[in-house]
Amino acid sequence: MPEDHEKPAVIENGEIRLNGKGKKIRKPRTIYSSVQLQALHQRFQQTQYLALPERADLAAKLGLTQTQ
Repeated sequence: MPEDHEKPAVIENGEIRLNGKGKKIRKPRTIYSSVQLQALHQRFQQTQYLALPERADLAAKLGLTQTQ
């Protein structure tokens, strides 16, 4: 007997799981403060791509995760 139970999407540890229909459910959009946006914009003007240590340092200074 095949199981056609529709399972809801689950977000665990920042990972998005698919619902039973295979549609990807998106994470909520991150809201940045004006201070964070200004700092990110200034850094982007200097260097568009950061090395991992630079990204970790900038994220820590702004109170963000590295993926944000």
